[in-house]
Amino acid sequence: TRRSEAGEYHLKPDTITYTTVIHTLAKSGDAGAAEQAEALLYRMIDLCKTDGDASVMPNTVSFTAVIDAWACSGDRRAASRAEQILKHMEEMYESGNSNVQPNIHTYNVLINAWARSGEKTSASRAESILSELERRYHNGERYLKPNTVTYTAVIDALAKSGLPGSAEKAEAIVFNMLERSMNGESDVVPNTVSFTSVIDAWVCSGDRRAASRAEKILKDMEQMYELGNLNVQPNVKTFSTVINAWAKSGESNSASRAERILSEMERRSEEGEHHLKPNIITYNAVINAWAKSGKPHAAERAEAILQNITERCKERDDVKPNTVSFTAVIHAWAHSGDKRAASKAEQILLHMETMYKLGNSDLKPDVQTYNTVINAWARSGEIGSASRAEQILAEMEKRCIEGDLGAKPNTVTYSTVINTLAKSGEPGAADRAEAVLLSMMAGYQNGNIDVKPDIISFTTVIDAWAKSGERGAAARAEQILLLMHKQFDEGMLDFKPDSRAYTSVIHACAQTKHRDDQKEALIIAFRVFNQMLLQEGLNPNAYTYSILLSVYDKFLAKDDEERRFTFAKALFEKCCEAGYANDYVLTKLRKTVAESRYIHLVGSMEQCSSHLPGHWTRNVSERERQAAKANQYENNFYF
Repeated sequence: TRRSEAGEYHLKPDTITYTTVIHTLAKSGDAGAAEQAEALLYRMIDLCKTDGDASVMPNTVSFTAVIDAWACSGDRRAASRAEQILKHMEEMYESGNSNVQPNIHTYNVLINAWARSGEKTSASRAESILSELERRYHNGERYLKPNTVTYTAVIDALAKSGLPGSAEKAEAIVFNMLERSMNGESDVVPNTVSFTSVIDAWVCSGDRRAASRAEKILKDMEQMYELGNLNVQPNVKTFSTVINAWAKSGESNSASRAERILSEMERRSEEGEHHLKPNIITYNAVINAWAKSGKPHAAERAEAILQNITERCKERDDVKPNTVSFTAVIHAWAHSGDKRAASKAEQILLHMETMYKLGNSDLKPDVQTYNTVINAWARSGEIGSASRAEQILAEMEKRCIEGDLGAKPNTVTYSTVINTLAKSGEPGAADRAEAVLLSMMAGYQNGNIDVKPDIISFTTVIDAWAKSGERGAAARAEQILLLMHKQFDEGMLDFKPDSRAYTSVIHACAQTKHRDDQKEALIIAFRVFNQMLLQEGLNPNAYTYSILLSVYDKFLAKDDEERRFTFAKALFEKCCEAGYANDYVLTKLRKTVAESRYIHLVGSMEQCSSHLPGHWTRNVSERERQAAKANQYENNFYF
């Protein structure tokens, strides 16, 4: 541009020049690339308007490239910006500029922008654009006929949405494409990407049938390929997606099934089907399947797979383990319940740090890695676990200050440290947990959006006070609840305190150990429960009623039978009216009132809620029923 303005007119940029630069920006993935691409587009438009320079008139390709830049940007505004640019194209075309007529590729890129957007409405918007294209095609705009890319982009949007019914919709689209292609429509032939996206839709669906449906589709693809349909040959991504379906399924045989698929891929690739050679994504999916399986020795199995990859890497240098691989193994140990879990997690982290320092950039620990190690300590129950979690947090903060933004602590980091302190039982743990929370609040108020406290952060501090056994613990717990309200009112917290937060404070009251605090604990429990009832859209649940009955049992005078009965009767009737009477509520009620009074309220000495009227128990979940039977409420009701 500079040289052409200086007189070298043969170097004057034209439409092709600008469009090529826009296209390069679109594919760069650089921060701000979409804004730069859009700025170039509107510069072209301005040059046309102000200078009458038709040589830089943007065309359909120019506009579509800018839409693609937004689609690839990862910006939360991407889809809406893409829509605005399309609208501008349509307005220019309707005004007589035939150079900017949107075509099917333009709409395909727009659908892709929605698929990548992560917005709640992305799938419905993609389906709406498809319906509009089909309508316009049938009304005579033949150039807008949806093709394989169109339908596959809609399937991808459905897959990424994870909404109920999306997998069924995605599957219906692909089999409709298949039927139409068999009837001669060559431009809607489903391909490997189409079918793999449907499998991914099942993976993201959360449906209990997801893994079996994913594997069934894989088998369908293989059968079609064997019958001569070369468009649907499953590849390594297809197989890896099926493995991921098993990893997320929660089925008892999920990990072993995932590993069998991996073994099949290894065998077939060694026999010549090189397109099925597992990559690191495949291996990571299998490690993740073991990490989530909850099976005995799952951590050892996950680590064995990692060691296998590491050995293969030394011999062939083809599949290199990365940060995700090691973090997944740490996760497996963290959830193993093994007494060695925390120390094993630390050993793996140390190995990663050592290898990174020796030049292996693929093994740089990130915030997820550190968070998982802290979680291993939180779950370990070992003496000193809280102190070690605090040390890791301090090291992360130090590295961040020194410029390592990959180790920058986030909300999960701080909340996990708070949880470690809450579970530790160490002297002063509750005070330390509250200090971590206040540090998060200060960081967020100073502009660090990555450490914004959430409901879990606050509620876990309340839990820390409940478990502390310290003087004034119930009052401190109530102060945290009041702080939550203040933060919400000031816009610092996205959600109002929920029933778990209120119940946690009542639980802190129930856990009061010091005689001098008991009267105040009783008053706080009453006050917090009544405040809870006044909150719009917030209702006590079975946990709340059972814990408040525990407060009555502990702190109302044992010899004041009438008062104990009066309070317990009012609460139990309210509980039954709400439909939350379960076994644990009955157990607590029986401890609070005399036998004759219990029979008066319940109708018998039975302490099993299955004998109660159905409307008394209508809102008790199966999870609550099982927790009550296992007598797990009082210690574990919030996690």
